[in-house]
Amino acid sequence: MKRLIATFYKEFLVLSRDRAGLALLFIMPVVLITIMALIQDAPFRDYQELKVDVLWVDEDSTQFSEQLKDGLLESNRFRLVMKRDKVFLTQDEAISLTSKGEYTFAVVIPKVQRMKFRRGQELLFQDCCILWECPWIQELS
Repeated sequence: MKRLIATFYKEFLVLSRDRAGLALLFIMPVVLITIMALIQDAPFRDYQELKVDVLWVDEDSTQFSEQLKDGLLESNRFRLVMKRDKVFLTQDEAISLTSKGEYTFAVVIPKVQRMKFRRGQELLFQDCCILWECPWIQELS
C-alpha cells in the first residue's frame, strides 16, 4: 500500500513541475471535442436545409386536401410542384414523372373524396393516392 501511495505522490510531483504537460492534459480533450462537434455538425446542417420536390395533384379541392397541403408546406421539408409548363398536373402525368424517376414521390387526391366528404363518411389518408418510385411499395399495392 505504501508503494502505491508513494507512486501517486511521485507522479503528482512530476506532473506539478511540468506545467506544459498539465496544460496539455486538460486542453487536448477540449480541442478534440470541439473539432469533432464541428465535423459532425456540417452534414447535419446540410440535411436540415434539404427540401424534397413533391408532385401535387389535387382534383378534389376540399378542406381535407387544403389541410394536407398546408401541413406539407408548414413542415419546410417539401416543395410542392403543382404545375409543369404553366399547366396544372394530372394524375397520369404525376405517375409518368414519378416512374421516370424525375420526382421522388407524388400526392394525388382524386375527385371521389369530395363526395365522401359531403356524405360525412370517414375520410382516410389511404384514400389519397401516394406514388413513390420504390419497388417495395409497388409490390404492396
